[in-house]
Order: sequence, then structure tokens, then C-alpha cells
Amino acid sequence: MWGWPVCLIQKAMTAPRPVSTGLRALGWDVRTGYSTSRGERLSDRAFGHGGFTGTVLWIDPGLDLFFVFLSNRVHPDGKGAVNRLAGRIATVAAAAIDDRAGAASPGKPGKPAPATSRVLTGLDVRRRDRFVQLEGERVGLITNQTSRRAGRLAGRAASFVSKRGAAPKERLTGLP
Repeated sequence: MWGWPVCLIQKAMTAPRPVSTGLRALGWDVRTGYSTSRGERLSDRAFGHGGFTGTVLWIDPGLDLFFVFLSNRVHPDGKGAVNRLAGRIATVAAAAIDDRAGAASPGKPGKPAPATSRVLTGLDVRRRDRFVQLEGERVGLITNQTSRRAGRLAGRAASFVSKRGAAPKERLTGLP
């Protein structure tokens, strides 16, 4: 961008600046009264934004963590509140990284542990373990009103699971 080094642009965009409500960066929240979605364990280098409709994004270079929370707090009546929930989830995510590195106190994260293997999604872990965690369990697929074909979707999910080596006693049940 205009021939400037990326690190200089990044620093200019994310450097905390004092404002009347706390700390902000250019276009980002750092630590203000609006930071309830930030949680308690992100490092001092974290910056983010909580949107009106319930979307939350926090980036923490100190923990090498990107936290994205997508919700629709305005549905159905415009009165939802999700910032504290997003903050609690961000705290759990940061603690998982922080605790692995042996850090002791909230807000003072240690250096993230080096990655030793590929990170797997929940479904990939289940597939790797041949879905044994679900053996004998009933799995519900819950959708909102925008998914009018919940039954078809459940059927597709059941087919997906069975084709990938699901545990023999596992059953997938659609909840329309």
C-alpha cells in the first residue's frame, strides 16, 4: 500500500491510543467499555470489533489467535445480547492456548506452544476416530426456519457420516 512496509501499516492500524472510554486503534477496539466481547485472557496486543448485529472479531497477535463469533442478536425481536457470551467463549479459546504454554495469570498470556501437528475440526476428529465418541448416542441436527428441508439435510448428514466409517451403533436423527 503506497510502498509502505506492511509491518509499519499494521503497527499504525493496531497501536493502542487513549480515548475517553479506554483504548482504541484505528477502526478497532482495544480495551473500552464496549470490549465485553473481548473476554479476559487476550493479550495486550489484541484488537477487535463487536458489531451491532452480533458479529464479533478479535485478533490477538500475542497468542496467534483469531476469534470469530457469528450470531444474529437482532433476530427475531431486535433485543438479543451476545457480547458477554462471545467474551466468555473468547476467554475459553485464549485459555486453551495460554494454558498449554504454561502461563499462570489472566491477561498475561505466555508464548503460544509451537504447532506440532495439523489442527483438526470437530468433524475431522470424529472421522479420524471413526465416530466412536457418538457410538450409541442420538445426534440431533437443529436448524432454524431458513432451512425448510431439515429432513433432507439430516438424510444427507446421515449419508455423509455413514460413508465415512461411522460407529455401527450410531444414529443420526433430524429435528425439524
